Amino acid sequence: MPEGKAERAQSKGGERFALSLRVKVTLAMVVLVFFTAATIGGLVHSALNRQFARYVRVNEERRNQRIVEVLAAAYQLYGGWERVGWQLSHLGLSTDTWIRVLDNWGRVVYDSNASCSMSGMGGMMMRRWGRMRSPAEGPPFGPPVQEPPEMGPVAVLPIQVEGEKVGTAYIASTGRRGLYSQQDLLFRRTFDRSVLLAGLLGGAGALLLGLVLSRRITEPLLHLNQAARRLAEGDLSQRVPVETGDEVGRLAQTFNFMAARLEELEKLRRKLTADVAHELRTPLTAIRSYIEAFQDGVLKPEGKHLEDLHQEVLRLVRMVEDLRELSLAEAREKRLHLEPLELGDLAAAVADRLRPLMEEKGIALEVTPGPALTVRGDAEALNRVLHNLLFNAYQYTESGGRVRVTVERRGGMAAVDVSDTGIGIAPQDLPYIFERFYRADPSRTRATGGTGIGLTIARELVQAHGGRIEVKSEPGRGSTFTVLLPLAPSS
Repeated sequence: MPEGKAERAQSKGGERFALSLRVKVTLAMVVLVFFTAATIGGLVHSALNRQFARYVRVNEERRNQRIVEVLAAAYQLYGGWERVGWQLSHLGLSTDTWIRVLDNWGRVVYDSNASCSMSGMGGMMMRRWGRMRSPAEGPPFGPPVQEPPEMGPVAVLPIQVEGEKVGTAYIASTGRRGLYSQQDLLFRRTFDRSVLLAGLLGGAGALLLGLVLSRRITEPLLHLNQAARRLAEGDLSQRVPVETGDEVGRLAQTFNFMAARLEELEKLRRKLTADVAHELRTPLTAIRSYIEAFQDGVLKPEGKHLEDLHQEVLRLVRMVEDLRELSLAEAREKRLHLEPLELGDLAAAVADRLRPLMEEKGIALEVTPGPALTVRGDAEALNRVLHNLLFNAYQYTESGGRVRVTVERRGGMAAVDVSDTGIGIAPQDLPYIFERFYRADPSRTRATGGTGIGLTIARELVQAHGGRIEVKSEPGRGSTFTVLLPLAPSS
C-alpha cells in the first residue's frame, strides 16, 4: 500500500476506534441505567402490587366488619328487621358499597340498591317482597333487585346479636373492577407513569453522562494516537499532556517516557555515526598516508613504518569486532556454552593477562579471589566482560592509581567488584553509562581509542547469563563496577 494511503487508512482507523469506543461507553452507561431502572421498577411494582392489594383487602375487611356491626346494632335497637331498611337507607351510599341483608328465613330485609327504601311493614313489604313464608317454603323474594354493574368481590358475613345469628350480610364495593376502585387504579397508573418517567430521565442523564465521560476517556486516546502517528513518521519530540492519574494518565506517562527514550537513542545513534566516522577516519587516514608515502617512495615499506601500519589495521579490526560483538550480544545470537566455572580463578586469570599493561602505566593491580564460588557460564563471554571492565578501569585511571578485583558471595549471587581510583563518572552520566554508544567524556575516549560500547557489551553478556551489572562512582574518587551472577546449584 502506498505511504499516503497507509497513513490515511491509519488515521481513519484511529477515528473509527475513538468513535466506536465513545459509542460503546455511552451505550454501556445507557443500557446500565435502563437495566437498573427496569429491574428496580419491576421489583418496586411487584412489591407495591402485593402490599397495595393487601392494604385494600384489609381495609375492606375492616369496613365490612363495621357495616355488620352497624346492622347488628340497628337490629338490636329496633328489635327486628322491620324498620332497619328505613334507618339505614344511606349506609351503602356513605360507604360506597352494595349491601343486601337476608334474615334467617332467606328473605331480603335490606338492599342498598333498591329503588325505594325498605321500610315500613305489612302492605309495603308485601307489595315489594310478597308475603312472609316459613323456612320450609323456601326463600321467597320479591321483585328482583338489580345489582350494580361494577362491583368487587361479594363478602358473605353473618350478623349476630348477643351470640345469636339474626341474618346474613352480602357486601361488595361499588364502582370497582375486581379488587381495585377507580381511585386505586388511578393511583397505580400514576405510579407506573412515575417509574417510567424516572427511567426515561435516568436514561437521558446516562446518555449525557456517557457522552461526557466517553469524551474524557477518548480525547486523551485521540491525542495519544495522533502523537504516536507523528512519532512513527519520525518526529521524536512528540509528547502528550498527562491530565489524570488513572490508567489513561499512566499510559500517557509511558508514551512520553518511550518517546524520550527514542529521542535519546536517536541522538546516541547520530552521535555514534559521527564517532564511528571519526574513529574510522583516523586509522584510515594514517593507512592511506603510509601507502601513498610508499607509492611515492618517500618511505620504505620496512621496519617501524610497517609496524605502525599494522597497529592502525589492528585498531580498525578491534573497532569492527566490537561492533559485531555488540550486535550479536543485543540480538542474543551469541550462543553461550554454559559450564561450571570457578569465578575467582576466572577473574584472577583475566587480571593476570592485563597486569603487564597496568604495571607499564604505573597502576597497582590487586586481586582478592575470595571463597570458591561456582557459576554456570560461558568462559569466553565472561572473560570478555571482565576484560572490558578491567580495561575500562585501566583507561580512566591515572599513573600511580590502583585497581582492585574482589570476588565474594552476596546472598544467593556471586559478585565480582572491579574498583579503581580513576576520574570517576558524573552523577548525570551514571543512568546512561551502559547505553549503546554513550560516552561520558568523548575527548578522553578518543584519546584512548575506545569505541564507547565495551560497557554495553558487558551488560548484554551478563544479562544473557541471568545476572546484572551495577556501578557506583564519584567524580575524582573512582568507580566500582559490580557483576552479579547466579550461583551454580552445587554451590
